[in-house]
Amino acid sequence: MALLRSFENDDYLPEFGTLMIRDAWDSDAEEIPGLDAFEEGGSDAAPCGTIARAGSGWLEAAAGDGPHVVRLEAHDAAPPDDHDEWSEAVETSYFGVGEVGLTYVTGGAGKPELRLGDPGPYRARVSRRRWDDGGDLWRFQFWPHRPEPPRWLKRDGSAVQDPLSGWDTVLDHHVRDVAYLVYAAEREHVRGGTGVTAEELGEWGARHARQRGWLDQPLWPDPPTPPPSGHADIDAGRLDSRRSVVEDNARRLREHTRIAEQLGVPAPTTFRAALPLLAAAGLLVAEDSGDGPRYRWAADPPRARDVLDLSAETVAQVERRNGFHRFTRFASDLVAVAMWAGGAELTIRELTGRLLATEREVRETLEYAVEQGLLERTEVAESTLILTPLPRRADSVTSGYTQIPAPGPPWHTPSPPAPQIFIGVIGSAGDEPDVDGEVFEAARRYFDGGRAKPYRPPFGDPPRTVITDDEVTVRREREITMSRPRGEPPVQALEAAYGIVLFGMAGESALLRYDGTIMTFGTEHSHSGVLDERGRLLAFTEAEYSRRDARHRLHLIDLADGSRQVMPWDEDRDCYVVAIHEGAVHFVGAQPDGGPRVAMCWAPGGEPEPRGYDLRQIDPLTGTALVYDSGLVVISPDGIRRRVDLDPAAELAPGGRRLYTYRYLPPAVTLFDVETGADNPKVFWLPRGTNPSGAHKPVWEDADHLLVPVPRWEIDAAAVRLDVRTGEFERVPQIGSPIVRPLLAHRGALPK
Repeated sequence: MALLRSFENDDYLPEFGTLMIRDAWDSDAEEIPGLDAFEEGGSDAAPCGTIARAGSGWLEAAAGDGPHVVRLEAHDAAPPDDHDEWSEAVETSYFGVGEVGLTYVTGGAGKPELRLGDPGPYRARVSRRRWDDGGDLWRFQFWPHRPEPPRWLKRDGSAVQDPLSGWDTVLDHHVRDVAYLVYAAEREHVRGGTGVTAEELGEWGARHARQRGWLDQPLWPDPPTPPPSGHADIDAGRLDSRRSVVEDNARRLREHTRIAEQLGVPAPTTFRAALPLLAAAGLLVAEDSGDGPRYRWAADPPRARDVLDLSAETVAQVERRNGFHRFTRFASDLVAVAMWAGGAELTIRELTGRLLATEREVRETLEYAVEQGLLERTEVAESTLILTPLPRRADSVTSGYTQIPAPGPPWHTPSPPAPQIFIGVIGSAGDEPDVDGEVFEAARRYFDGGRAKPYRPPFGDPPRTVITDDEVTVRREREITMSRPRGEPPVQALEAAYGIVLFGMAGESALLRYDGTIMTFGTEHSHSGVLDERGRLLAFTEAEYSRRDARHRLHLIDLADGSRQVMPWDEDRDCYVVAIHEGAVHFVGAQPDGGPRVAMCWAPGGEPEPRGYDLRQIDPLTGTALVYDSGLVVISPDGIRRRVDLDPAAELAPGGRRLYTYRYLPPAVTLFDVETGADNPKVFWLPRGTNPSGAHKPVWEDADHLLVPVPRWEIDAAAVRLDVRTGEFERVPQIGSPIVRPLLAHRGALPK
C-alpha cells in the first residue's frame, strides 16, 4: 500500500463550476468493451452530483469558482481513510486507459499528467476542504479496484437542499436583485447590522459599477430604437426584437402591479420603488429612523404562496422550480449509484447508508428522478428495488432557416432556397488531398447539390503577407519566406515596419524580422495588439487571469530596438488596448473604485488620463477617431464631430471616410459614407459559407481593397479580393495546405 505517483496544480480555474478530469488520449490504447452506459453525457442527470461522479474516462466534481489547488495521486491499493480531515469525501469507480489529467468541460482529453497503471477499473476517492489561500483543496486518489457503486464518506450539509420560498419565481430578477444589493450594502456599510437607507444604498451602488442615480432608473426600460444597418431584413428583425422586449416589459409591470396591489404598496416602476414592495413581501425588514426607513435583509422570508394569492399555474411553476432546486443534484448521485450497481438489488436502508442521506431524502429524490426520466425503478419487495439509469432523451429540436438570395455577384446560379449546411473534412496527417483531390470534389458536389457550376472570379495577385501551417510569406520588394515559431497556430498577425508580429492563442507573441531573426515578447499576453501609424510601436496587454493575484499590464515596445515600457497602472484593474497614435496609447481600463471601464490615454513618461468618451478606433492613415457617445461619432483630425446614426458594430475603414459592417446568412460587407450615414449604403455580397469573424476575418490591404478568406471548396481559392470602389472581385491563389485556411496579416499604416 504505497503512493506511486502524484501531480499537483495549485491554480486550477474550473469551467462552468466543474472540475474536470479525463483520460489522457492514447491512440494505441485498446478500447474497454461494454462501457456504453458509462459514457460522458450519456444521462440527463445533472453534472457532478452533490460532490463528484465518474464513468468511463471522465470524472467531474462540483467545484464552483476558483482558483483551486488540485492534487492527483496514483496508489497501488486503497490509501488510509482520512475523510474526517475533509469537509466532503466520496468514493466512486472509474474506468480508464491508465493515464489521466486535468482538463475542462470543453477542453477535450486530459493531458498525460498522472499515470495510474494498466487500462481497466479503478477506485477514486474525491476529498475536498477549504484552502487557506482562497478556493478549495481537492485530492483525487486512484487505485486498482473492481467496479462497485459509489459511497459518500462525508457531506458538508444535507444531501437535499432546503425548500425555496417561491419568490424567485414570483418576482422578476430585477426586483429581487435590489434585496441582494441591500444585503451586500448592509454587510459593507459602516453601520453594519442596522440596515441602510435608500440614499445609502444608492451611494453604495454608485461605488460598485452602477451609474449614479441608478436607484431612480426604471426597472424595465424600453430599449432604444435600433439604428439602421443598411439591410431591410436585419432592420425589420431588430424592430421585431425591440417590440418583443417592450411587450415583455409591459407584461412584467402588469404582473408586479398586481402583486403590489395585494401587498398594499405602489407599483415598482423604479429600483427605489422596489424597496417598499420587498419589505411588504417580507424579503426585507424596514425600520423607521430619523433619516427615513432603514432596510435590512430578512434571513428567513415567508413563502410567496403564504403572502400572495397565486394562480394555479404560478403555484405549479413554483413547485417545479422548487423540485429542481432541492433534488436535481442528489438525483444525480442516485443515478451514479444505479449506473455502477449494474442492475443489482438495492434496499432503501442500503441507499441511505451509501449516500449519507435520510430515508425521506432518498424516497423524495427517487420520486423526482423517476418523474424526470432519469431512473426506472422496479420494486422487488418492500423497500427493495432495482434502479436502472435511463439514457439521455433525444431532443427533437429542429433549427433551420432559409438563405436569402444575394443580389450581388452570382456566386451560385439561382436555385430553390435551402438550409445552409456545414461540412467538415477530416483527414490524417500526411494524407491530405491535393487541390483537385477527391475530398474537395465531393464537398463541391455536396454544396452545389447538382446545380450549375458556381461563379468564380478571375485570379489576381497573392496577398502581401500570409501565414500558413509552418511558414510566413511576405511580398515586399522581393518575396521573403520565414519559418513560423513552433507552438499553437497564431490567431492574429500584424505587418509592421520591422517584420511580422504574431499573437498565439496561448499568449505567446513574437516579431519575425524580415532578416529571419525572431524577437519574442513573452507569454500570458492578450491574443492581439495594435501598431502605431508608422508600424514601429506595438502595444498589447499582459493579463495573467490564471494567477491567484491576477495582474494586468500594458506594454509598449519599440520594434526598432526592442525597448519596452510598461504603463504605470494598478495591476488589479483590467485594461485592453485600442490604438496608438502620435506616440500615445489609447486604451480602456477599469476604474479604481470598481466602476464601469472608461477610455483612457497614456503618453510614455506620464500617467494615464481619462477621456470623455468611449474610444473605438483611430485610423492610422489620417488620425480620424471613431467613438461611442450615446451613438457613433466620427471625429476628424481637425476636431469636427459627425454623429452617425448607424449600427454600433460599425468600424472605420482605412482613410477615415467610410464605415463598414459585416453580416451573416448570407454574408456581406456593407460600406457607408461618413457624410451620409445610413443613406445609400453599398452592399457587397460574399461567397456562401464566408465567416467574417474570428482569426480568419477579412483584412484591409489598403484603403480600397479588402481581402476576405473564403471556404476553399466554394470557389477554388483561399480568399477573394474586393475593390470597394468598383465592386469587382478577384480570387486569391491558394497558399499552403488546401485544408487549413491561411491567416492573413493586418497591415500597420496601410500605405498605398
